Amino acid sequence: MKDIKSENQLIPIGEILRPRGLKGEVKVRALNGDPTRFFNVKTVFIYEKVVKINKCTSVGNNIFLFLEGVTSIELAEKLRGKFLSIPREELGEAEDGEYFVSDLIGASVESEIGEKLGTIISVDNYGAGDIIECVADNIICRGDILSSEINLHNANQTPKSRRGVRPRTPEKSSTQSFDNKPQTFRFVLLDNIVKEVDIKNKKFIVYKQKWQEVVVFD
Repeated sequence: MKDIKSENQLIPIGEILRPRGLKGEVKVRALNGDPTRFFNVKTVFIYEKVVKINKCTSVGNNIFLFLEGVTSIELAEKLRGKFLSIPREELGEAEDGEYFVSDLIGASVESEIGEKLGTIISVDNYGAGDIIECVADNIICRGDILSSEINLHNANQTPKSRRGVRPRTPEKSSTQSFDNKPQTFRFVLLDNIVKEVDIKNKKFIVYKQKWQEVVVFD
């Protein structure tokens, strides 16, 4: 999946993770699933400052860059956590079956029968696939999930969960949590979940039954 934010904006394509060595080299995490992109990029933006890429190397999926003006580990350390961006027009067109993240942000997640489940607020990838995070829009969708999990529990099966997510209870079946923060959920982007992605109308349509098997509420 290609990572961008919107038309006519600077689009993050990488995140500086840490320095490498003592001469200013930095390790970069590619955000678009295509580390080789950096070999074709001559300059990047850090915030609104243009920075030239002096050298790019890779080891597996890891990208290492020497950036102009960054000549020591101390200077490289100051860039930790910063994003490297390029103009959208440099990204080209998305390939078949791929979508720019910017086109997904704000899209309505709906079931195949038109039930609105949530709104996409972010797309992340930690190496095992794209994770879509949403704000829940429909109190019914959480109630459905709870019912499914209770049935699984009664059948002596363990509901699917993800690291760091605490067990859920029926008392919290609302799009608002106890601390008044919006209820959010996440799910892995799998081909068998997605029925249609309608970029023009900002709709991300899923097969609800398949979606329920992987969704995790926060």
